[in-house]
Amino acid sequence: MAQSRQSLKLSTNRIGMNNTQLNGQDYGGLARLIGGYTAGAGKVEFLSTNITVGESDGSLTVSVVRFGGVSGAATVHYATANGTATTPADYTNTSGTLSWAAGEGGVKTFTVPIVSNSVAEAAETFTIALSAATGAALGSPASTTVTIIDDDSAPSIVTQPQSAAVLLGFPVTFTVTPAAG
Repeated sequence: MAQSRQSLKLSTNRIGMNNTQLNGQDYGGLARLIGGYTAGAGKVEFLSTNITVGESDGSLTVSVVRFGGVSGAATVHYATANGTATTPADYTNTSGTLSWAAGEGGVKTFTVPIVSNSVAEAAETFTIALSAATGAALGSPASTTVTIIDDDSAPSIVTQPQSAAVLLGFPVTFTVTPAAG
């Protein structure tokens, strides 16, 4: 029994960056192929321009990729910077250097500790930037925005039906006790 041969046409200039087509059909963010290294130093960049993390997750793992060439060793510096999320209240300030050996490409990661607090607040953001690349060009995106999603609920007042007589001119005292749960 003869097998038929099918072809697959993938057209993009950057897979996974909202401009991927597979057999003529648009698939924004389908995938990102890493491989097919060519001669030259290549580029280093974040895999995403936006990252979301839950406040109670404890930490965030951030990925940086070297692609397009692996001639020679390469390094890149990374550092966090405050936005509406600040250190040390919301995350731990983090910086360092990622390194790739000559002939090595692909993804390297680092971790940013996330602080869980008991304050109900809106989502907050901070940025991470890549800089001082050596042995490879700094690609794009060279910065990413991290959004911390709060997991605390705003306090609520719960009253229990009770009858009480209140006389005008006499002080009334309420005791507020946090509800469990």
